[in-house]
Amino acid sequence: GVGFTYQEVAVKDIDAVSNASVSQNYPNPSNGTTQFTVSLDKASLVSVDIYNLLGQKLSSLSQQKYSAGDHTVTLNTSGLNAGVYIYSVTVNGERYTNKMTVK
Repeated sequence: GVGFTYQEVAVKDIDAVSNASVSQNYPNPSNGTTQFTVSLDKASLVSVDIYNLLGQKLSSLSQQKYSAGDHTVTLNTSGLNAGVYIYSVTVNGERYTNKMTVK
């Protein structure tokens, strides 16, 4: 299998083309649905993927264009078994990852 390494914090270059941030999900642990905020300094293409800790992709939200500002993304976690997962948000090709717990 393919090995994955996850970092809790995405380190950004100061001269990066776009600035974005992705909040920790809430509620965490989640039960049914959870949400997080994507903050963008300019209109951006955003997609979201959920992985298990083995690095297997479980679900995806297809790429969408978001305007500048804060956007709330809601994830339906009711189909996931209890455990820890990674949600990965790609903004204009840059990846941000956080852990979430499903109870």
